[in-house]
Amino acid sequence: MRAQLQALEKPLRLSLPTQEPHFFDNDEEFALGASHYAKWFDWNCEMIGDVTPSYMYLPKALLRLRQYLPQAKLIVLLRNPIGRAVSHHNHDLSKCRKVGSLEERWTREMLQAAAEPSRSDAFRRGFYSEQLERILQHYPKEQVLVLISERCRQDPLQHLKLVANFLGLQEVPWLSPHIFAEQHVRKWYWEEPSHHLREKLQHFYGREVQRLRGLLGDALPEWDNDFRLPSVVPQHPWLRTVQPRADEAPLRDRRWSKRSETLRGQQRKKISKRLQ
Repeated sequence: MRAQLQALEKPLRLSLPTQEPHFFDNDEEFALGASHYAKWFDWNCEMIGDVTPSYMYLPKALLRLRQYLPQAKLIVLLRNPIGRAVSHHNHDLSKCRKVGSLEERWTREMLQAAAEPSRSDAFRRGFYSEQLERILQHYPKEQVLVLISERCRQDPLQHLKLVANFLGLQEVPWLSPHIFAEQHVRKWYWEEPSHHLREKLQHFYGREVQRLRGLLGDALPEWDNDFRLPSVVPQHPWLRTVQPRADEAPLRDRRWSKRSETLRGQQRKKISKRLQ
C-alpha cells in the first residue's frame, strides 16, 4: 500500500517520506523539534503523510502525535499477527541484526513480557485490539481507517480509492498494473516458523484475534487457517474495518449469532465511556 501511495504522490498532491521517519517514537529525533520533522516532506502539496507503523504500538508516540497533529487521519493496516511477526523477524535478519532464531526470539520476548514496549518487539506487536483502543483514547473514530492487509493485496486499486476518499483527496487515476507489484513484501524468508512454534503462536494470539473480530465486527476470514472463526461475532462493534462496496469487491458472508446480545451490551457501555 505504501508503494502505491508513493507512486500517486504527484496526481494526489500527497507528500510521503521514502522511509520511516520515527520522529514520534524516537526520543533523539523528537528532541530536534517540529522544524526537523518538516524536513521529511515536500510542502508543495495538499497533504503530508508519515509511514511509521510503530507509532501505533508505542504509547509515547501516540501522545506526541496527538500533541503535534490532533487533526491527523490515521490509517491502520492489520495483517495476520503470525505473518507480521515472521516478516518482522526476517526484516531484522536481512539487516544483519543480531536477533537470534525465531525460537530464541520468542523465548526472549516471553521472558521480557513485563518490559516496556519496544520497536524491536516482534511478537507482542500482534496484539492489535489494545493498540486500537489506545488510538481511540487520543483520536475520534472518524479519523481512523482500519484496513486488512490481505484484502489490500487482493484488490489494491479499490483499497487505494478507499484511502483517497478517507483522506479527502481527489479520485485515484488509472494506474499501470506494474504499480501494484509488491515492493515491501519479501518473496522468500531466511527463516520460517517450525510447526511447533506456529502452534504456539496460534495459541498465543488466539484469544486476541477473537477479541479483535468482535471489536471490528469483522470475521477476518483471511486468517482462518491460523485462527478458526468463533460461533459468536458481535453485531455492533465500536470500530469497523472499511471495505469496497459489494459491487466493487464481493466479500465472503459473515457469520453472526444473536447470542452475542450480552457481550454487545457490555461493549457499548465500555466504549461509550471511552468516547465521551
